[in-house]
Amino acid sequence: MRKYVVPFMACLLSCSAVSAFWPEAVDSSLEMGFGYRRDKFNWETKSDTFVDAPTNVSSNLTWRDLNIWQIRAAGKYVTCEDIYFRGYIDYGWITHGKVIDSDFISAASGATSGPSRNANSNLESSEFRRSTGKSKKGHTYDTSIAAGYLFRMCCDTIGIAPVVGYSWHGQHLNIRKFNQITVNTSSSSSGLSDNARSKYNARWNGPFIGVDLDYKFYCDWTLLASYEYHFAKYHAKGHWHLRPDLIDGFNHRASNADGQVANIGIKWDFCECWTLGLIGQWQWFQAKHGHDKARINQLKAGDNRTDCFLTSPLKRVNWRSASINIDVGLVF
Repeated sequence: MRKYVVPFMACLLSCSAVSAFWPEAVDSSLEMGFGYRRDKFNWETKSDTFVDAPTNVSSNLTWRDLNIWQIRAAGKYVTCEDIYFRGYIDYGWITHGKVIDSDFISAASGATSGPSRNANSNLESSEFRRSTGKSKKGHTYDTSIAAGYLFRMCCDTIGIAPVVGYSWHGQHLNIRKFNQITVNTSSSSSGLSDNARSKYNARWNGPFIGVDLDYKFYCDWTLLASYEYHFAKYHAKGHWHLRPDLIDGFNHRASNADGQVANIGIKWDFCECWTLGLIGQWQWFQAKHGHDKARINQLKAGDNRTDCFLTSPLKRVNWRSASINIDVGLVF
């Protein structure tokens, strides 16, 4: 139930904000719509060389062909001084997708033994385990708010608004129907079942700068476009059944993340206060130089407990998304 409350409350707040500032608004609108979206998501941990360990395990996991149906609410508000505000929220349901998880073991070669081994040693990586599965019953969300100043040109047929804002983006991804293969022996594992679901919840958030453009090119037809560059942070939590050594899941974090969001669409004012729009959106986000932290052991001695954690580099995270939405709006 909680996943339905957030979009509903956001819509109520948007309506309340427009009503509260109604006397000052010279251009405001509230739109609702639905659409189809397709995502790809990938993360990769980086092999490193330990002083006392001859090998290390790294992972490369990819969700692809994620089919998502989403609902969307958006609002715009412009004051008589051309101060410009806008925001949107969407929520999506993942109906189908494919997952490939490859685990690699890396052994140092060409390096001396003992303490003289270091991170400059050569590593030979080989895949020793691969898991494939399906992704469904997950969800996604995006929320963005921005403010700027609207410049009007050519008898108000063109509007350009540089904006600054803040956004949140999330992907809650599941893996079901595992098929695990030990690559070296080409044997399938039957120890995993449909009930042993793995989950990975990712979140991107941070400020952005951008520009919005609208061009009324013919009567009641308007061309819309926008571009944003995001300065983001990345956080993720995984609960894994693919690796037996991860007894309590793992965390991913990266402060070095950025993204780009582009929109293009067309709007038709088919009535005095009603509009119909078709909007395409593309999102590209990446994170790098993060860390992967997991609890791998727990030792108990009487009332005392010691947790053992393993931290390894998170090499990169990539998220790509493309969507198309149909919006119906009410102009105030």
